Amino acid sequence: MRFPELMFLGAVLLWPLVPLYLLCIVWQTDFKLVARSKQRPTEGARS
Repeated sequence: MRFPELMFLGAVLLWPLVPLYLLCIVWQTDFKLVARSKQRPTEGARS
């Protein structure tokens, strides 16, 4: 297999994972923020 074909195949296989990867990052940061606000509700209300 030539290199451009290999690159194309890799891009096709990895492309659906990109939005999933971004969603994972956003979900992790959201989860941390929610957990932090739940831990210290008084501090969040003051700031």
